[in-house]
Amino acid sequence: MRAVINTLLGPFVSQPAHLTVQLVVSAGMAAALLLWAGWPWLGEVRPIKRLAAVSPQLKVRLQRAAMSLLTLTAILTSVSYFYGSRNNGTWIQRWDLYHTVMTVKYDKELSYFDLYNCTVEFGRDLSPKLRTIPKMRDLRSSQLVPTETSLATSECKERFTPARRDAFVEDLAFFCRWDLPWWRMLKDKGYNGTPHYTLVTGTLFKNIDLSYANLVAVGLIDVALVGIAFASILWGFGRRTALLSIIFFCTNFPGRFAHMGGSVLRFDYIAGLMICAAAIKRERYGLVGFLLAWATLVRGFPALFGAGLLVVLAWEFAAHRRVPAGAPRLVGAGLLSLLVLFGATVAFGGGLEAWQAWMDNMAIHTRNTASYRIGLKHLFMAWPQV
Repeated sequence: MRAVINTLLGPFVSQPAHLTVQLVVSAGMAAALLLWAGWPWLGEVRPIKRLAAVSPQLKVRLQRAAMSLLTLTAILTSVSYFYGSRNNGTWIQRWDLYHTVMTVKYDKELSYFDLYNCTVEFGRDLSPKLRTIPKMRDLRSSQLVPTETSLATSECKERFTPARRDAFVEDLAFFCRWDLPWWRMLKDKGYNGTPHYTLVTGTLFKNIDLSYANLVAVGLIDVALVGIAFASILWGFGRRTALLSIIFFCTNFPGRFAHMGGSVLRFDYIAGLMICAAAIKRERYGLVGFLLAWATLVRGFPALFGAGLLVVLAWEFAAHRRVPAGAPRLVGAGLLSLLVLFGATVAFGGGLEAWQAWMDNMAIHTRNTASYRIGLKHLFMAWPQV
């Protein structure tokens, strides 16, 4: 909301007036949400009940007004999310794209652990900043070490053929033209996509040239997926639930667009899980199974949603002594999709060794960062000093 108001009114009003507008609009939107969500109870309050009895149209008019304000809130939060909270005013997330694009295009040479070494070793002639980095992260241990110490054990020259090295340098030169803060970026935690994500994203980038326009187009895939997801919520649960879902999604700070958006396929598992919920409501269990398999192979943890469904199905079976309707299709489609997608990743994405490397990488991430990157602490931004 603040981003929308900043964008629209910032150049025209003074700061005190600007703040007043923010407060008034935010209060109005909050009132609309409370009116809509609390109407079943408010409608039973005696004064309102009497008014409704005197004027039968009053309840309908209030509900329509609340729905209109709810719709306006969803529109404003969507604009704020996809436009007002862009990454430094651009449509792309350069930091994340560097990690993703370079790794998925050269995954056989880099795996999960050599992106930073090879960036410095091959990029020193491309950017002065890459020649003056005192420390960077050793992705095998997640520790910050002197750059020269890390390069002393580098095997980048042996891993790349001359042709692949030339291609790597050319792509790295593209990112160097953006004058990125390399001294900070090379202290990040590296790339952590699954081999399935690497295969899908790598296939995409092997067929396009690196340019700002192409990266924007790739980033818009996620925007389209989110749009499809909300359309599915409308299809499954109706207008009110869809609008509330949009508002929650667009105001959830950990998932803000400046952090999550502007890269490639960062929202596919989120969209998949949202469509799952609607498909369950519509009893499209085969679709549920496929999407859960896809989301699981992309990020891993969506398997918990599938486990939750299995618990519900088991509970229903124990309670009624019969197989719940749709259970065979859901389980069958899920297992078949897992088998086919995992098999394709093994066949075309580096084999079982790629999955072992991913598990080793995630073990390093879990040991060093899981305490403040997942769970309620991250969701509510608690204990930020950790």
